[in-house]
Amino acid sequence: MHRSDGDTTTHHAVESDRGEAETLVIRNYDHTEGRRITVRFTDTDGDGVIERTLAVGPLETVSVRTSLERGEYQIEAETERGASDCAVCAIGERTNECGLIEIGNGIVSISDGYW
Repeated sequence: MHRSDGDTTTHHAVESDRGEAETLVIRNYDHTEGRRITVRFTDTDGDGVIERTLAVGPLETVSVRTSLERGEYQIEAETERGASDCAVCAIGERTNECGLIEIGNGIVSISDGYW
């Protein structure tokens, strides 16, 4: 784990057994409260591929690495307070092939890639 942004944001990685490409980045913009978030990946056939529940601290960014095959996946995310969102994201080894989940102000937002 390391800190960046003037020691205001903590980043850490959650790796799969094989630890390959960055699949998902979760950012919590709340400066006072952490969140528990359940994330589900579903492939284009509608089959659930991965489901994880992660703790994301205040102002923390979590990087999740998996061994998912390159392709499009529906990502669903829900916090312990019921805020949720879903989006289809391109997942792969390229820099922008990942999902981005942002938590803050009582909402969850999922975007395809970093930008």
